[in-house]
Amino acid sequence: MLRKAFCAVFMAFMLANTLSATEVAFVDGKTEFDQFMYARDNTTRIPYKTSFCMTNRGSALHIRCYAETPYVKEFRKLKTKKYNTWNAVEGFEFFLDVSGIGKGYVQLWCGVDGGMWDSRLRGTFDTKKAYKWQRKITFTDKAWILELTIPYTALNCKKPETGSKWKFNICRNINNPVDRYFSTFAHVGSNFHNPASFALLTFGSPAEATAAEKAKFRKQLTVLQNDLKKKGLFPVFQARLKLLQNGAPISMIQEMYDEAYLLERINTK
Repeated sequence: MLRKAFCAVFMAFMLANTLSATEVAFVDGKTEFDQFMYARDNTTRIPYKTSFCMTNRGSALHIRCYAETPYVKEFRKLKTKKYNTWNAVEGFEFFLDVSGIGKGYVQLWCGVDGGMWDSRLRGTFDTKKAYKWQRKITFTDKAWILELTIPYTALNCKKPETGSKWKFNICRNINNPVDRYFSTFAHVGSNFHNPASFALLTFGSPAEATAAEKAKFRKQLTVLQNDLKKKGLFPVFQARLKLLQNGAPISMIQEMYDEAYLLERINTK
């Protein structure tokens, strides 16, 4: 029990600490994120306005992507494609790692012509039964807009709680009569299959996520303190627990975990 409790706290907060330097987005249904950079140069923003906004719809994640282009008329004329197609057209790639720690990711594609592709269905030319996510494409005078609705069951996960963290990336592949290049939200370099550099996706607004993390930390810390008391180890860690409550480095959790585990084993011999 003691080991599991320490691991729970350590993993939750080390994940947030590790990803603090990456690009960050929130699933709050309001904020537009528009920092799309050239794949060949992750420091330079592409000239076409590109943005996305994510919403938690209870049973599904909704992603709305805005893609400005001077070629709306040309794109409107494209013949509508459906499933398991990845043609030489403009589109968006989505990389979703629901584990948040690089255990694997799902890659989805949707083109301006409506073509859909799912990395889990390679070689499967099936009907829409194979696709548990949906897409909708609309046009304005200046842009094309893609909306994806992805049920959490389609990602083999439960509805994320406020404060939950995924790793992700969204890439816009520019392909029009004049320009052809790739762009990316996360600074992954030119290789999109780089989960270590994916962006951090947090469910809820910044304020909601922070409040949820603090509440979770307080709850887990209480569990740790109670376990230490049961094991007779609380006096050994009392001073450090107080430092942790007052903002000591998260790395102290791992140090405490290592020491407590050793003491527990010694005491059981």
